[in-house]
Amino acid sequence: IEYDDQTNPGETIKAVQRLATQDEADFIIAPYGTGLNIAAAPIFDRYGYPQIAVSAITDQQADLSDKFPNMFFTLGTTSALAEDAVQILTDMREAGKLGNKIAMVNVADAFGIELATAGRAAFEAAGFELVYDTSYPLGTQDLSPVMKAAKAAEPDAFVAWSYPPDTFALTEQAIIEDLDVQAFYTA
Repeated sequence: IEYDDQTNPGETIKAVQRLATQDEADFIIAPYGTGLNIAAAPIFDRYGYPQIAVSAITDQQADLSDKFPNMFFTLGTTSALAEDAVQILTDMREAGKLGNKIAMVNVADAFGIELATAGRAAFEAAGFELVYDTSYPLGTQDLSPVMKAAKAAEPDAFVAWSYPPDTFALTEQAIIEDLDVQAFYTA
């Protein structure tokens, strides 16, 4: 049994509740993405289903697991992911393969906001200059304005805390705009 949650927290909650109460599913696969997993956690918990959040990443893992004992995370934390990405760029900079200017964008949901917050702190601690830093709404179809503004900032590296649809759209726009960076990273 499956329902399309349309990447919408309200629809996700309704779908999980319907699977638990009307369909009486034996097991419910957790939704895709951090925000949707956090939104659905109370429903999984209320009906006693294990929630194996295979596509969620957050620094709130310990608190969420305490609050929802049947919630399990398989990915690392946002801080670890952001710090690792920044370390790679730091290594490139120290090797003379990368300048110091970063353009950073993020999807405006729990995933992107947490990663941008952690990334911002890690970039600052590593001595990088954020020449462009913006977010865009979940489900944005046209990311050309984001990429045009990023290119105008003349970064040495482009970093996006993005979901797969955004990643493909940002990459396509980078090609169209002829974004010339020494590193291009998407989450």
